[in-house]
Amino acid sequence: MRYRFFPERQLYFRANGVVRFVSISPRVQIVGSAIALAFICWVGITSFNFLARDEMMAAKERKIEDMARAYESLHAEMQRLQADVKATAERLRARQEYLRQLVGDDADEPVLPEENQPGTTEAKPDKAGLQPMAFFLDALTGRNDAEPSSSQEIDLIEEELAALAVRQQAIAKRLLVLTRQEIAEFDQVLEAAGLSKHDVLVVAGEKARDLGQGGPFMAWGEELSAAESATLDESERTGISGDPFMALYASQNELITLTGLFANMPVTKPVENYYISSGYGRRLDPLSKRRAMHYGVDMAGWWNTPVMASADGVVSFAGRNGAYGNFVEVDHGNGFRTRYGHLKRIKVKKGQRVERGQVVGLMGSTGRSTGPHLHYEVWFADKPLNPLKIFKVTDDVLKIQQQHTLGSG
Repeated sequence: MRYRFFPERQLYFRANGVVRFVSISPRVQIVGSAIALAFICWVGITSFNFLARDEMMAAKERKIEDMARAYESLHAEMQRLQADVKATAERLRARQEYLRQLVGDDADEPVLPEENQPGTTEAKPDKAGLQPMAFFLDALTGRNDAEPSSSQEIDLIEEELAALAVRQQAIAKRLLVLTRQEIAEFDQVLEAAGLSKHDVLVVAGEKARDLGQGGPFMAWGEELSAAESATLDESERTGISGDPFMALYASQNELITLTGLFANMPVTKPVENYYISSGYGRRLDPLSKRRAMHYGVDMAGWWNTPVMASADGVVSFAGRNGAYGNFVEVDHGNGFRTRYGHLKRIKVKKGQRVERGQVVGLMGSTGRSTGPHLHYEVWFADKPLNPLKIFKVTDDVLKIQQQHTLGSG
């Protein structure tokens, strides 16, 4: 067979007229072909390995680049998670401080009873119960330098923060109940005095814009002023944005406004010994005998009976005032003003600050009057109120004022 494919061949060479030949045996041809084939295979294999190695190197480089991008993405995600944990902790810390301020510094107050537990009454949570939460939050908001370094650690911290948030919301809901109970008591007193809580809060909100205010900003969503909160119905106030803290914040604003309102509400009687000679509202005028509107009450008594300020305030008018005769007006703030007419003598001056019970004049019969008496008026937001209704809530308002004084002392 080898003679068939590799027959003996002869190569002829002619040089200088001389012919020579070389015989190539089948064996030599086979060996040469084998060598040539081996060389070709070696070149092919080497070229393939070279090309394959380049492809492998390129694949490894792409894999390294992918790993680098994955690491950068993982690092960025870790930083984002750490930032989220920090932000959540800071938000919870702000709420924690807010709860601490609402609870107060009295560590002896009882812990809140469990919900739906019969025979219990609502009470403030004690300040000591907030300490473990505060300690944990301190560790997450820069009080130490350690930061979560793994996703598992972050997951554990997030679980702890979620648990803290649930506990804070439970406390906020209880405080919200207590706050609304206080507001309901204020509302009853205002209604008995002939006042609308909505109007009171709106006037207070308008007055507050003219006052210096400030403080740290604590973002929980869309905060509502006391006046805006008053426009919401109970269901809306119960879950503003589904966050009990927002409802608590709005209710606390409302309570603070009402407490400030009651602080200077003119409820004490301006004279001690008197009888009502003419009430508030429609009556027959004592001089013309025609039907007329009486915007105050006539408190009859003896000449020179001391007339006292019904609450702290500033004298806005002191002097002769037409049919009122000798007349004093005191501005008590928060929309309240009181008027004292027919005085025999005035004991204060315009711009003078007076305190509750301070004598502003002596009872007389100056101006349009038929005898010694005090014509006494109470105004709120430029509208007259019935002083007799306010006298009925004097004890309740004084109790509220006393509680407020003790609480801030």
